[in-house]
Amino acid sequence: MSNLIKNISWFFGLILFQILILDEIDIGPYSVYFSPMLFSYLILRLKLDISVSILLLYAFLIGITVDIFKDTIGLNAAALLFVAILRKYFLSIISERDEFDSMVELDFFNLGFVRYLIYFGLGMITHHFVFALIEGFSFNGFLFLLYKSLINTFFALAILFFIQYLIIKKK
Repeated sequence: MSNLIKNISWFFGLILFQILILDEIDIGPYSVYFSPMLFSYLILRLKLDISVSILLLYAFLIGITVDIFKDTIGLNAAALLFVAILRKYFLSIISERDEFDSMVELDFFNLGFVRYLIYFGLGMITHHFVFALIEGFSFNGFLFLLYKSLINTFFALAILFFIQYLIIKKK
């Protein structure tokens, strides 16, 4: 399958899963803590040879698409742009410069478990935290925002691990 078709499939699949399933889960009073957002995976998984301008364009388009469906007026776009900017720093934490092939997409099977948790964990917690920070527009309740971001990152990583295990062919 070509790279473009694969990226479009992931885009529509994750957006539909997010909007139709995850956003509809109601767990009563704990719903305030449960709102994992999976679509930052779309930015984090892209090949290493992608240019910064294309990466930022993808981040904006993905974020604004989700914002349209979730009625969040640019919050996801801003948070995803922030994640796209920090992507190369997250990569530098888990590897040396030329450790990965630039034509390989980043996923659980290519990174391994520990690197997967670190790389995608940093990206997802950044997205969740920046989103919550902009949404609240205040540092009041900083520990609550951090706690909520950690919980949502944990659930998002677990769901993405499960989805990757089911969909991506092991090499």
